[in-house]
Amino acid sequence: MEILPHKCGIIYGIVQKEVKKKKKNFWNRLSLQNRLIMLIVIVAVLGIAITALFSQAPQKEETPEAVLPVVIVYNDPEDDDIEPPWYYNESRADRYEAYAERKPGIDMEDIIWMVEADLDRPAYENMREATDLDSILLLVNKHYNLPEAYVPGDLVNIGNAMLRAEAAEAMREMISDAAQEGHNLWVQSGYRSFSTQTNLYQQYSARDGADIADTYSARPGSSEHQTGLAVDFNTITDSFGERPEGIWASENSWRYGYILRYTEENSDTTLYKSEPWHFRYIGREAAAEMRELGFKTYEEYWVKYVKHDGPGLS
Repeated sequence: MEILPHKCGIIYGIVQKEVKKKKKNFWNRLSLQNRLIMLIVIVAVLGIAITALFSQAPQKEETPEAVLPVVIVYNDPEDDDIEPPWYYNESRADRYEAYAERKPGIDMEDIIWMVEADLDRPAYENMREATDLDSILLLVNKHYNLPEAYVPGDLVNIGNAMLRAEAAEAMREMISDAAQEGHNLWVQSGYRSFSTQTNLYQQYSARDGADIADTYSARPGSSEHQTGLAVDFNTITDSFGERPEGIWASENSWRYGYILRYTEENSDTTLYKSEPWHFRYIGREAAAEMRELGFKTYEEYWVKYVKHDGPGLS
């Protein structure tokens, strides 16, 4: 009975030796190219297995960081090194912070001038009366309006329109210089009275609804035309800005003290759609400063250099 296990062990050993011999002979019979192919396949299979193993592990979800407004408290004693801009008003600190929360991503210095221009308040609500009405730098928009009875005292004729004397003189020079370069400019609309603007706005509002009319027409008292410092050129169409005379006007108006008032770039500030025909006179010095400083809207210039009498350019 003990012989059987002994014989079985001998047989098992012989079988194992044959198997190893066959495996060795199989590898030896492979060419070098086939050996490399097999190694590549084995490595690839192992790689797939390892990838599958780790991909099944639970992944930790990353919570995106909230975008916070940039709020600077200039009266914080721990921030003595931070100097507020000259147009900062400490009494409006709460409004600055509230507007910054509504407009995340905007620099605090921009937030400040926007609040100083009352852009944090809804249009036509809590309006302020425009100040220094005799100044060519007065601001009139959807936050600052003119009295109903206001009429500039120095209006003069320019073609079929009227402008304040200083603006008219500069406009005549601009039209003359444009003509010498082959461009035909004329003033389609200049000064408008409060009553004229009332009639226009009522017509537009009845036709298109108040919400649409507000994007292209000023409510009475809020029109720059009532200042006698604004002009509409030629045919008053969007294509004016693409024609040679419109391009010339937009590129050269600053030389005569005029600025292109309503553009696509500043529509969020002015709350008007682009009007390539509408130019506003602010004087040669201010227009040149706006251009050099790169300001896109008169509201910013007015806050920094008129309302708060900022430092002049050297």
